[in-house]
Amino acid sequence: MTKIYLKVWYFYLIYLLFATISSAGMTYGILSSGYVLDDVLNNDKTKLIIDSIFIIAGIAIFSLFSNFNNFIIKPRAIKKMNLLLRKLIIDKINAMSYEEYSSNGVGTYISWLTNDVDIIESTVFESSFTISNIIPQFFIIGYSFYSLNWILGLIAISSSLLCTIIPFLFVKSNIKYQTKISSQSELLSEDLLSYVNGYQELSYRNKKRLYTELVNDANLSYEKTKSKFLIFRNFQSFLSNMITISSQSILVIVSLYLFTINKTSAGAFLSSPGIAYTFFVAIFTFSRLISTIKSTKEVVLKYKNVKVENDYEPSTINFENIIVKDLNYSVEDKIIFKDFNLSIKNHNKYLLIGESGKGKTTLFKIIFSLIHNYEGEIKINNKLNYKDIDQRDIWNLISYIPQENILYNSSLKNNITLFNKTINDSEVIDVLNKVNLGYLLDQMSLNDHLNNDANNISGGEIQRIAIARALLQDKPFMILDEITSGLDEKNRNNIESLILSLNKTILYISHTTKIENNNFDQIIKL
Repeated sequence: MTKIYLKVWYFYLIYLLFATISSAGMTYGILSSGYVLDDVLNNDKTKLIIDSIFIIAGIAIFSLFSNFNNFIIKPRAIKKMNLLLRKLIIDKINAMSYEEYSSNGVGTYISWLTNDVDIIESTVFESSFTISNIIPQFFIIGYSFYSLNWILGLIAISSSLLCTIIPFLFVKSNIKYQTKISSQSELLSEDLLSYVNGYQELSYRNKKRLYTELVNDANLSYEKTKSKFLIFRNFQSFLSNMITISSQSILVIVSLYLFTINKTSAGAFLSSPGIAYTFFVAIFTFSRLISTIKSTKEVVLKYKNVKVENDYEPSTINFENIIVKDLNYSVEDKIIFKDFNLSIKNHNKYLLIGESGKGKTTLFKIIFSLIHNYEGEIKINNKLNYKDIDQRDIWNLISYIPQENILYNSSLKNNITLFNKTINDSEVIDVLNKVNLGYLLDQMSLNDHLNNDANNISGGEIQRIAIARALLQDKPFMILDEITSGLDEKNRNNIESLILSLNKTILYISHTTKIENNNFDQIIKL
């Protein structure tokens, strides 16, 4: 978080300056109301007019600078801070290994980028600006009490200390609630994502009522916790309000007494409760915000010391072969590979077959450097050990098309090029024709929007878009995992013919390709 604050320091400086001017105008306006009473009692018309002008000026200054801070400075600063925070979260995700990333569900990352940002914005960013607004009030109002009577100031400060203590008595409970809300928010995002994805299936089975119940039940626990936390916070406010009201009553009585013994003016009797109220609110708000910031400690700590992915300078590797030697890999107690050996030569085509659960996709992930906790040795060109090579250099050699592919909420062109602006339209059109998707251009333009829920495109077309992406990347080695499973026979044959005609190394899983296919150099059976 420190990095974020350092990048917006100038917003805080401007905000603090205007908050000081605003607080001075507000406080002097309240003091002037007391002076007006003294002017009336002393029948000093000239001073009455001047003090009345100061009241109006004080209110105007307070309103002008306060509104400038709240409507211009703070919104712009928080917008920038939220963008920086989301970048920090993305940096955290980018720095994860495949195993770390896979250990969480998609809903967790959505929760980080939405709910956690909202929590930090409302409890940390917003609070920091409110604290910046309060700090000048302490000094200005403290001086105001000194100018009225030290006894009144002593009563106000003593009462304020009580208001300060109350929020800190509940810090542990606040932390407990905020941590629970954050974790439940992650679970809720996961549940809602699965229910939204499964809506059509439940709908087709005439189970819309069940869908409603599932969504409501998923929200119930989260909303219960939020409700309890709101009640808890309101109880804290109630205690502080009781102290504030009691203290103001004491100030009125003491001010009246001091006036009767000529220790202060009649104006102090009028202005001291108003200044005291402002002071109490500032003190209570300050202590509550500090307590609130502490309560979000667990959420904020998620993004402390985030590792930024180091700058990458690609190494030039001219691919010749990959040698897998004595590969051993287990998941829990299940042995997937034991002393497995494989040699993959440049420009050769390999068909990988085997029953489900035999490790075909796992082998692909190991070769694509997504899984690292294996035993044995994998080398490129007989000399470069996989575990000594930057993972990104391996990704520059290999295009990996998994079983499931996605669309982005963006244009057809961006979905093909993966947002690479150096690829021109003619290249995109050419690759669309290669994967037999040229007809899409009769229905839409390259700039037309596609939906990631595949409302305007079929599953088979998504698979062919994924193949088109890989073809545009033009890497020497392609790994294809059941890429034709959702295609009809004609398109399946066209894609297989296209893949096998490429002057590339191909490692291919398919349950539909005939073993007798002579276009493969080797069939590997697991």
